[in-house]
This record gives sequence, C-alpha cells and structure tokens, in this order.
Amino acid sequence: MSANFTYYQNIGIGISFRYPSFWTMKEGTIGQNSKINFIDQNNGQPIFCQIGAEKIQQGVTLEELWNSHADRNLINQSQIIDSKYVKLDNSPAKKILYINNQGCWTDILMMKKDKAYFISFLSFMGPSEYQSTIQEMIESIKIIN
Repeated sequence: MSANFTYYQNIGIGISFRYPSFWTMKEGTIGQNSKINFIDQNNGQPIFCQIGAEKIQQGVTLEELWNSHADRNLINQSQIIDSKYVKLDNSPAKKILYINNQGCWTDILMMKKDKAYFISFLSFMGPSEYQSTIQEMIESIKIIN
C-alpha cells in the first residue's frame, strides 16, 4: 500500500478503503447508497465512487447476484477491458472494468456473510490513467460490520 493514502470508513454501509491523500473527498447519498466525489488535486480530475450494501438470501451465488444487479444496458454499450472473479477481504467478488461514452468504470460486487457490497468507480480519464490507483483502493477494501 502506498504511504500517501488516507483511510475512508462508512459505518452505515460497513465498508472501509484507502484513497490517495492528495484527493479531496465530498460525501453524499443516492437513496440508501453513499456517493463519494473525489478530486485529484494534482490535475483537478474528478473520480466518482458509489457504494452500497444489502442483505442477501442464504444460498445466493455471486453470479446470480451479479446477474440481478449489473446494469446490463450500460455494460452492453461498453467496451469491456477486464472481467474476473477475485477475493477481497477474504471474500468472493467480481470486478469488471469497462469504458463507454460516459467514461471509464470499475464495478465491484462482493459477498460477505449475509450481505452484498457494491462499489462503482467512474473516471473521465482513460483506463490507464487511474487504474493502478483504483486497483490499490480496491485491494484495501475491508468489511467492518
């Protein structure tokens, strides 16, 4: 983990992660989800993040959950750069990186115990501009509830 990262925690959703200390952060809500607007102070570029969590039924698989929550219209109109299953905070997750006319997206869906967690990042820069930073943020995700 880079030394120049700051800790973010959302107790209501039950998630934490680290982000670059030279990014300013403004937090708000969209329904029951949190939205976080970051601004890279080095170049003024915005990076948007939305996080949410919900209880899930026992026995639901990650793939079933992904199929019921993914924005298929948005993804189908996009160029998929990468899509894979990963482990985050020792829990199963799916990560997809795609670009479209809105920008470069990284969506994460992870399951832990009886909850599903959704994290989405949007940048207006190309996938190579912020992907290593966003990846470092993703790898720092912890479930705190």
